[in-house]
Amino acid sequence: MHFTQRQVEILSTALQIVASEGTRALTMKSVARKLDLTEPAIYRHFENKQHLLLSLYEFVKHFLISELEPTISESGTVSERLKNFVKTLLDYLSKHQGVNLILLAETIYHQDKQLKEAMLAIFLGIRNLVVTLLEEGIKNGELAKSLKPQEYANCLLGMVQGVLTFYILNPGSTLTVEEETENIINCFLTQLTTKTPS
Repeated sequence: MHFTQRQVEILSTALQIVASEGTRALTMKSVARKLDLTEPAIYRHFENKQHLLLSLYEFVKHFLISELEPTISESGTVSERLKNFVKTLLDYLSKHQGVNLILLAETIYHQDKQLKEAMLAIFLGIRNLVVTLLEEGIKNGELAKSLKPQEYANCLLGMVQGVLTFYILNPGSTLTVEEETENIINCFLTQLTTKTPS
């Protein structure tokens, strides 16, 4: 999906509202107020809140995947690239206050088919990048041949989700991306590599 400059501005603002106040606070009026625009100006780009919300899912997917893809294609071992992938993912989601969890909660709460499909697209987009790396690691002998890429990709993303959930539910705690990345990768790779990770 291609977003115009104005749509990017609106969706960036919508993302800030969702991350800080939740989806209930997201209205055409609240976005317009934040941008110092009129509501009709928002409606020129998005038909209604549902359209805005669906576009927000696509927006998050687009920009998250665009940040994660370079970590997959860069040079280095699969283990090193997995570490950079997790660091980038944790960094993005922590900066946006676990917006993936917020969107997931919104999806579950409303039981809306379109939102489910949009949320699944975000998850699969991220998971497919991990699967690609794991398959490469199996092929070059860096990872165990018995590994099942899709299942272990789910596990890795679950570990990231678990870390985020803990910090979101503990307001006084501070997420240290570097430290948590090390913890996740060392735990994850211990089960997969033919050698103990350093």
